[in-house]
Amino acid sequence: MEQNGSPIEASSAYLIDQEHYGLQQRVEAAASRVLLSHSDCTNLLDVRIDVDASESVTGQPGSSNANTSSPNVLCTMVNAVIPFVLLFSLKMVFENFLSIFRIITTFGGFVVIDIKVQQLFSAARPSTSLRITTVLLFVLLFYLTYGLYIYDDGFNMKSTLLLQYAGLAHHSFFFTLFILILTDTFVKFVVAGFKMLLCFSGLSKVMKRRISQFLEYVSQMYRCIIPVPQWAYYFIGMEDSLIAVYFNGALLLFYGILKMLELYGLVQLTMKSAFRMVYSTSYGISPTIDEINKAGICSICHENFSSPAKLSCSHIFCVSCIYTWLESENTCPVCRAVVEKKDNSWKSGATSKGIRLC
Repeated sequence: MEQNGSPIEASSAYLIDQEHYGLQQRVEAAASRVLLSHSDCTNLLDVRIDVDASESVTGQPGSSNANTSSPNVLCTMVNAVIPFVLLFSLKMVFENFLSIFRIITTFGGFVVIDIKVQQLFSAARPSTSLRITTVLLFVLLFYLTYGLYIYDDGFNMKSTLLLQYAGLAHHSFFFTLFILILTDTFVKFVVAGFKMLLCFSGLSKVMKRRISQFLEYVSQMYRCIIPVPQWAYYFIGMEDSLIAVYFNGALLLFYGILKMLELYGLVQLTMKSAFRMVYSTSYGISPTIDEINKAGICSICHENFSSPAKLSCSHIFCVSCIYTWLESENTCPVCRAVVEKKDNSWKSGATSKGIRLC
């Protein structure tokens, strides 16, 4: 039995060793494949990182150089252009020095008078020195603007003020702007003079503020119409071509429509201002004696009530005090409840500083 079993046991052991060896070979092959795939992934990652790094450095071909050099190119272009711009600007200023000087002096004189008028409006009792200074400045500046600038080599301001064509011949675009700037500023200067005279009147402060607003809206209506004849002649021009005539006519029609819409809004504001100037608005009702005693004094003037009025928020004030307050505000001075929504613009005596060019 022992002699017969030993070869069998040896053969079985040999088979087991072969199986272990085959299994070991398969494990090693699998491990090698894993390592190979890992190395391939690592190489791909390295390549990707290198590509990304190269793209981050260059972005697109020459992008880094372009980004760094574009400011330099821009600075070079600006440095090359600025001297020529200054040269042509100096030439233009030299050729139009008198016209520019007229515009600056006229507008500067208007600003000075406008500031003085606002000081007169804001002062409870304007001093005599302020009144005399304002009058003297107005007379001097009015003489400079009207006496020296009313006539020009190329246009007559009187014709512009009378809504007529101001040029002696068909003028250019920039000359049209010059006419309108000078005329518009002169009109505002005259309006500031009327407001100055209003300050010297014996009217109440509330009425002065309302008239000041009305004058401003009337002047804005007038200033809105002044540019129409000048731009109408500019659009019509001196064209002989039929196409140019039709094109300019279409532009003039479109300009007229826009101007009518603007004028319609100004007419509405002027009518509302005139209505508030003629008809006084009543704020609140008369309070009872108990309510007056409970309130004590007026919260605005800190004195005993004079013709008291109770607002919708139940706060009581003097009629004159609350009228003055509501000429510049729309809310109760105590609780800030809205009393009346109305237009309080241009009641401080100020005149619009914007130049109407069209």
